[in-house]
This record gives sequence, structure tokens and C-alpha cells, in this order.
Amino acid sequence: MIALDNHPFSLMEDVGFLRLMQQLEPRYSVSSKKYVTEAVIPRIVVEFTNEVQKLLKEVVWFSFTTDVWSTDVSSDSLLSLTAHWFSDLFERRLAVLHAEPIHGSHTGEVLCEHYKRMLAKWKIKESQVHLMVRDNAANMIKAMKDGSFSDLGCFAHTLQLIVHDGVLSQKIVIDTVTSARHIVNHFKCSPLAYGQLKVIQENLQLPVHRLKHDEPTHWNSTLYMLQVLIEQRMALAAYASKYCDIVPLTSVQLNIATKVVKVLGMVEEMTRSICTDAASVSLIIPFIRAFRLSLEQADDDDRGVKTMKKDMLALLNRCYKDVESHKELAIATLLDSRFKDKLLIMRQ
Repeated sequence: MIALDNHPFSLMEDVGFLRLMQQLEPRYSVSSKKYVTEAVIPRIVVEFTNEVQKLLKEVVWFSFTTDVWSTDVSSDSLLSLTAHWFSDLFERRLAVLHAEPIHGSHTGEVLCEHYKRMLAKWKIKESQVHLMVRDNAANMIKAMKDGSFSDLGCFAHTLQLIVHDGVLSQKIVIDTVTSARHIVNHFKCSPLAYGQLKVIQENLQLPVHRLKHDEPTHWNSTLYMLQVLIEQRMALAAYASKYCDIVPLTSVQLNIATKVVKVLGMVEEMTRSICTDAASVSLIIPFIRAFRLSLEQADDDDRGVKTMKKDMLALLNRCYKDVESHKELAIATLLDSRFKDKLLIMRQ
């Protein structure tokens, strides 16, 4: 249960858990935290490792996803490596092979050595690596180059860079987002103001949704913040007229926010689709084509965001200049029954 639900080992000593077990089966003595960490978990690791090794022996080609990430409970960075493959019945399989700490410098050379050691531990030959999907950091790119691994940058991460540089760097958008933050901050710092806003929402029969604050490093949080502010614009206007504590978004800012939400909404949908367990790199070329067409289409209602769309299109074309010439992406899209015919039509 601890492993499956990702509970801390201290659960074994929690009063509530001990009372529950006493109620369920008084004769059962709950194992100590030391026994779990020194006996149970190591045994599970050995059993799991043996089962995974049996599966890996039957695989000819592997693809991998990898990233360096950190946690709030440790100062160490973790390097993860997840293997993906197909069974004989063409069923998708995956296994997280490693999530090990990295100490010291995270240079490309260091990461490359980690990858080689990880593969060797599971007896996977480097020649069996079909593709490694990684983030766009320079050290990760160098690690792939040093290891002569066929690699691909994370599509979701690239989209994030396009949004950040193309959308959230526009002055008119920055001004609108800044005004939005001031509004949200007012209610975040005042429970009384939130209570007053809730009454107005109920009187106007609007959804009683709390305002959301954005995080500068997560563009989708800016999307969610603007969506709620647009939804609650009538309630916020009524609050401002009654209490005079905030300056609501102007009609021009609401118009800009609506257009930004429309553009970011498409990026959010693509990000959600590409970040699922069932996602495939076959989605990348169709997504880029659809996104490019959306940005290229001229609209009379684009006033205020024309520069934004133009900059995003330039970034998209720069990041994916030769995307259809990428061998792995082209083959993956061609073999995907959802896109094969369309791709062939466009190639003719």
C-alpha cells in the first residue's frame, strides 16, 4: 500500500492508521518502520527487478523518456529513465528503470556516463536504443550527442518556450496579465474580500469559483487565471463599484485576455494530448501543422494580438523548421492510422 499509493514510511507509526488496523484486526501487529524499509521494500525491489528483466530480454528495440528533476523533500536532483516498447501482441509497455540522485555538476559528460551505466545495469545494448526523448537543456543535448543516441526534444517543453517568448513577452499582454495579478492578489490577501465576492457571485448566479493566481514559470497557470477573470468579469465589476478596492480589467484588457485565452487554449489542448501515457511522437507533425495554420489565418478580430501571433509563428517555424524531414517523426506519423492517409495526400 505504501509503495502503490506513494505514502511515507511514517504511516506505519501514525495514530489514525494504527487505530484503523486495530479495529480491522486486533490480532494483527503492524510491522515497524525499520522492518518495512530494511526487509519489505528491498524484497519488493528484487522481485520487481527480476520481473522487468524477464520482459526486457524479449525486446529488440527500446525508446526512452528521460529528465532531470528535483523534489521539495530533498536537495538532490534526480535523473529518470523510462523504457518504452511493444510486446509481441503490439501492446504498449513501459517501465521506470531509474530515478537516481545526481551529485555535483550536471554536465553533458556526467549525464552521458549515467545513461551508459543505466543501460548496462539492465543489459540493454546501446545499439538497441531507438530514440530518447529529452528536455531542451544544453547539457541534455550534449549528453545525447556524446552517447551517439538518436534523440528528440520534448514537444511540450518546446511549446512552453514558444508561449513564453511569443505570448508572455508582448507589452500589451504583460500589462493585461499584471492587472489581472493585482486583482487576484487583492482577494488572496483578504478573506473578507473573498466572502464579499462570493455573495456577489451568488446574487448574479455565477459559478462560485475562486480566482487563480499564475506562476511565472508555468504559462498554463496564466491561462487559468485569465479564464476565471473573464468568467467572473461581471462579479468583479460589481465588486469594484461597491467597494472600490480594485480596478477591474478594462474592456480593452478583457478583449486582449479573451484573445490570449483562445490562442493558449489550443496550446493547452495539445499539451494535454501529448503528455498522456498513450501519447506518441506521431502526434507532433499533425499538431505543428494545425498550430501553424491557426497562427497563419488572418482574422479581423486579431487587433491587439497580431504581433503576438506573428512572433509565435516565427518561433514555431524556427523550432520546427525541418520537422517533416525528421526520420523518426515522419515514420511514426506515417504508421499512425489516424494520420497516414492525410500525410500521404500532403506528400503527393
